[in-house]
Formats: sequence, structure tokens, C-alpha cells
Amino acid sequence: MGGPDTDPLPQRLAESITDAGGTRVQVVIGAEAVTELAKQGIKDSDLVATPALGEQLTGQKPDLVIIRLERRNSGGDGVIESVVWSKGHVDRHVAIAGKSSDPTEGAVNGIMRMLGPVIPDETSAAAGPDDERLAQLVTQAEWAALVEASANAPAKTARHYYYHILGLSRLGKHEAAEAALAAMRAAWPGHFMIASAETLVAPKVIQQEPVSDDADGLRDSAPAPDDGSNVLK
Repeated sequence: MGGPDTDPLPQRLAESITDAGGTRVQVVIGAEAVTELAKQGIKDSDLVATPALGEQLTGQKPDLVIIRLERRNSGGDGVIESVVWSKGHVDRHVAIAGKSSDPTEGAVNGIMRMLGPVIPDETSAAAGPDDERLAQLVTQAEWAALVEASANAPAKTARHYYYHILGLSRLGKHEAAEAALAAMRAAWPGHFMIASAETLVAPKVIQQEPVSDDADGLRDSAPAPDDGSNVLK
């Protein structure tokens, strides 16, 4: 994670990741992050020029996550663009704040939602074969198998709930996904992965009732017939 030394964003994000993952994660920022990237044979400029390199690297090293942050001003608004490489995929997030506002917290919240399924929690720090299989089913887009595997877990972790909701949402079973989200909130209150799961559930669309023809209100009257006179109608 990069940025000017005076920018609080990298440190603020690092603290959020550490709070969520504890000793199960190691976060490096700034010059130390540049050094770690160099050990992998790439530079920040490589990620900018060819984002696919980050996908290939994290695909080969599933425990590695790369986050690139860029802060800029656009028309007087503060903008933070974030790119996250994880498990062979790349995701992007943009936080915008108006004049005299700071987009830092918006960026941190957005990134943490993307990182939710990736950060190991206490129950998944020692992931077993079943946990690895869930990730493989996501990669293969086997949504029905993902729903079945996550539902049949003997002891459901927050990660199992997340993958179950993901599978249901991809299958278009939105009511079931909402029910699973409610169960997740009840089983794991306050867990950091709940915010990630909430992004998977489609918002309800309320249909507006059509206005009947006989409802009260102004109506355009029919034009008066032309009687041949010069009176303005």
C-alpha cells in the first residue's frame, strides 16, 4: 500500500485489517510493501501497467493480498481509488467526498467489504479441505454445489454463511439469501464479514402504484373543437 508519508489512509487501513485478522495476518505498507513486492519480482509500476500480473501472482500465492491506493483531487472533490488483488482476481473501489470532506473512512469501509471473505478469522485460521473446496467452487462458478456444501457444514462459521449467501444470490434466490443473512447476523453478531455479505443481497425494489384515470388531480383537458371563430381557445 502506497501514498505520501503524511497520508493517514495506509495506516488507517492497516489498523482495520489487523483488527479484523489479528495475529493471523501480516500487513506491510509504504517502503516495506515495495520491498516485499520486489521479492516477488514485480514493482508498483508493473501493477499499474499490467494489472493481470497481480492476478497471476495472487493466484499462485493465495495467502497474498495486494492493495494499491491512490488519492487525488477531481473538480475540488477528494477521490481515493483502490485496487485489490486477491486469489487471482482484481477488484476496484472508488471513494469520493465533496469539498472540505475526507474520503478516507469511505475508502476503508469499501476495501474492508471486499476483504471480508479473504481475511482469516479465528474459526478459519486453520482452513481445512472443506474450506478450500468452497473457494474452488466459487472460482469454478459452481453455485448450486457451493450452496449445498456450505449448508452441510457441520459447524457453520461466518465464512460458511458468506459463501452460502454468495451461492444463493448468484442463483437468483434472493429471499433465501436474505434469510441466510439474517441467520448470519444472529449467529455471528458484529462479525466483520457481515458487511461483505450484505453487499451480496439485492435491495428490494418497491413498485410504484399506477395512478388511475379517475384519481383526483390535474388532467389535460381535450382541445375545444374549432368553430371557425377568431376567439383564442
